[in-house]
Amino acid sequence: MVVVAAVAAMSLRRTGYRVPMALGFTLTAAGLMATAVPPPLGVTPFVWLSLTGLLVGAGMGLAMPAANNASLRQDPLRVASATGLRTTLRQLGAMTSISLATAILVRSLDPGLAAAWIFAAYAVPLLLIVPLVRLVPDNRVGW
Repeated sequence: MVVVAAVAAMSLRRTGYRVPMALGFTLTAAGLMATAVPPPLGVTPFVWLSLTGLLVGAGMGLAMPAANNASLRQDPLRVASATGLRTTLRQLGAMTSISLATAILVRSLDPGLAAAWIFAAYAVPLLLIVPLVRLVPDNRVGW
């Protein structure tokens, strides 16, 4: 995630915001969906989780710099407020999703199957927001 985010951040002037966001959200959703299914024949669960984690991390690394910059470009005079609000909402979303997943897993008769459904359910909103990326100002500029 860190390596992809660094490359993505340096490439934003050429790519704009929309392409990395759409591709990153799609890759993240694909990684979450892949995590929800059993590994293919001949692939150990450890290798499968490593590969799907790599896909999720690459997707997040690709999307986040563009999403962060796009939100900050909306009102350059209120960068501090936007950053604080974005960080608060991101942390709130993470805490809520982890708490919900944990509560479901603890009450589940089959935690593995429940986890698969949770990963698949987390992928759906990501796929649903991909078309909304068209509404983001692209801000593609030359050097």
